[in-house]
Amino acid sequence: MKNRFSFLAAAGLLFALGACEKDEVQVTANASPAPTLTANATDAGTLLSSNATKTAVVYSWTPVTFTLSDGSKPVVPVTYTLEFAKTGTNFAVVGTVPAGTNTTRDSVKVSDLNSALVKAGLTPTLPGTVDVRLRASYSGNQADMLSGVSKISAVPYSRDLYFYGASIGPLGSESPLIREQSPAKFEGYVYVPNATNAFKLSNTASASGTVFGNAGGNNTISSSSTTDFTLAGPKMYRVSVDLTAGTLTAVATDWGIVGAATTGDGTGWNQSIPMVYDTKDKVWKLTGVTLPGLGTNSEFKFRANNAWTINLGDFKDKPGTRLVQDGGNLTTSGPGKYDVTLDLRDPDKYTYSLTKQR
Repeated sequence: MKNRFSFLAAAGLLFALGACEKDEVQVTANASPAPTLTANATDAGTLLSSNATKTAVVYSWTPVTFTLSDGSKPVVPVTYTLEFAKTGTNFAVVGTVPAGTNTTRDSVKVSDLNSALVKAGLTPTLPGTVDVRLRASYSGNQADMLSGVSKISAVPYSRDLYFYGASIGPLGSESPLIREQSPAKFEGYVYVPNATNAFKLSNTASASGTVFGNAGGNNTISSSSTTDFTLAGPKMYRVSVDLTAGTLTAVATDWGIVGAATTGDGTGWNQSIPMVYDTKDKVWKLTGVTLPGLGTNSEFKFRANNAWTINLGDFKDKPGTRLVQDGGNLTTSGPGKYDVTLDLRDPDKYTYSLTKQR
């Protein structure tokens, strides 16, 4: 069945209206059939984070094209997306991989495929199979076109370790987590609310994952241990896990801002202004803090424990997008009172806000 839509409503075709001499002349376009999706493999094998940038599978497809009622063949922007869903679920929960605009193939990286498979519902470290289809989008008022469904099998890995326990909360999508920063090495910030906090870690946010406990009671992490880890609180910790070495380390952190912006001169780099952790909003805050710095003296950073061992600054490759360890200096917009927040919940994207009070 051909997909036929009004030329007047088709984004990307409006340029041709100049060829119409009368407003009442309506040009229509016939779309080609839905794309046919093929792959160079049906089993991606065991995915490894050490191969994250390598190609896992190559998908190719027939493009969606258009023919106008006047016989011309304009180029219409068609955006393609690969969709992955656990086999038999009718795409109820979908993991996606963007496949470009006006493309005919996509070499899917291991990291992208892995993320899509985990989002689709496969359990890390266990083999599974997903259904795959291609979605083609080309006009805001037209239904997307979908390819036929194929399958691919793989053993995904987990990039996240989720914390759960009586004081931290049940295992689920809202559980605090740390994320893999290099193969088998995880790091992130976790707040524990009680005086004593017992917990375990899981590589999924559901009961189907692998659970890690405290082997021997000495913070040796192992999937064969049922013993809880414990941390004193209330406190935020920078937690590091090395699954290869079998170690878990936790460093308590109290955050503050430091820099010339806090004093208006170089002495501001010697002493942090403490921030307060807001347990409701789950961010560190300073409200109505006076920052007198101007020009080169408007620079500041975030650091923990009034020391430089743990500090966060601007991501130099893409300034303003996120905070990174030992990053560049941040700046205020000039002297004034500010509300400052520091958000450490997403291990891939530590962020802050700086709002000048009126």
